[in-house]
Amino acid sequence: MAYVYRKRDLEDGDVPVPEMWNHNMDAHSSEMNGFLDRDNLPRNSIGASQTNYDVSGKGAASTATYVSFKTYAPGSAFAVQTDTKGWQQIPISFDSIQTPVEEVAEVEASIAIDPTWASPPVDANNSFVQFQIVIGGVVACETGEVSVAYAQINASMCGIAPIVAGSSAVDLYVRYGKNNDGADDPSDLEIPRLAVCVTRHKR
Repeated sequence: MAYVYRKRDLEDGDVPVPEMWNHNMDAHSSEMNGFLDRDNLPRNSIGASQTNYDVSGKGAASTATYVSFKTYAPGSAFAVQTDTKGWQQIPISFDSIQTPVEEVAEVEASIAIDPTWASPPVDANNSFVQFQIVIGGVVACETGEVSVAYAQINASMCGIAPIVAGSSAVDLYVRYGKNNDGADDPSDLEIPRLAVCVTRHKR
């Protein structure tokens, strides 16, 4: 990515207003998203399979943005194993990123969590799940400890990771734990829905 200069600097006598600093943020965000907006996003470019397109209109030599979007909706929800320590991989049927050059991948995810308890949990239980997305072996993003004391929870996360030339797998992991080892576990802990979106930026 090219070096992006600030549009405005604070000078003597200036009255700081939000609009002034928004100009600085707009310059960086536009560079990161490949200047993507409603006018240059091709029709049907985001779908059930990976789609590559140049949003700049300047050809292959320009800085283009690539979008991949998949949802995981199996016939039965993914069951989180509460008796398993460490990270468990969640199958997301996401195509590996194929690129002949180094790129940067920006990832976003939304995950639904559905715990079922035989009896209402007590506050001292503190059972939780934690998620992370790994791209090409690099952790792109990770949530904190998300409590499973209530039904129908949603976890969101976003992050960025460099990807090398070749093939880079996109993997999603979950970890279950609790801060009170003597407390009960959920009778069921499932992930019924999730969505993962990866935006690729040429360096």
